[in-house]
Amino acid sequence: MADVEVSFPEINTIREMLRDYPKAIRRKYTRAAFTAAAKPGVAALRRLTPRGPTGNLKRSVVAKSNENYALAGYRAAGRGKNPKTNKSYHQGFLEFGTDVRKIRVPSNRGIFIASSFNDRKPFRLFRRRLVRGERKVQQSSPKYPQAFFKSSKFGQPLMIPRMPIGGRLGKPPVAAAFQASRSQIQSVLSDQMTTVLERANKDMARRAK
Repeated sequence: MADVEVSFPEINTIREMLRDYPKAIRRKYTRAAFTAAAKPGVAALRRLTPRGPTGNLKRSVVAKSNENYALAGYRAAGRGKNPKTNKSYHQGFLEFGTDVRKIRVPSNRGIFIASSFNDRKPFRLFRRRLVRGERKVQQSSPKYPQAFFKSSKFGQPLMIPRMPIGGRLGKPPVAAAFQASRSQIQSVLSDQMTTVLERANKDMARRAK
């Protein structure tokens, strides 16, 4: 999960306010504060993540929180039960950019293939004759955009173009989302400084009965 690590002074205040409460109460309501604070970041990240051909990256936006931290980012590739939300292999490429990638091709192979497809199902590449004319084209199973591939011939290096930081929009989504939601996050934490203590006291009263 790509994320930006930042600390707000309100967090330390909330921890100090809950310092003398039982451990279970401290953990429960510190986590509640973090969970609430993550929501504006998640909303901003969904808004600022470009929708590509598959929409996989946009669907993989997720929040994660506990009593120590909150993150707004992308679900790690290959994790999660929903196959549509765990294909965020390219999240780092978009956030940080890449140089041109050159893959050396073994000279004893006629065709070398680099594919981004990664699933339990097999990836197949085949040639199909066009309806008009004799030219053959490479196609894959599953078809684009569920799978991507690039090939080279006869020992020629396989060149994958550079990815600029932030893709075509030029904005790294996670960093841009944090900047866009920072004031909202701080406002939520300020509210939590009041509501968390009220909820913790009510919880203590219920447990005392």
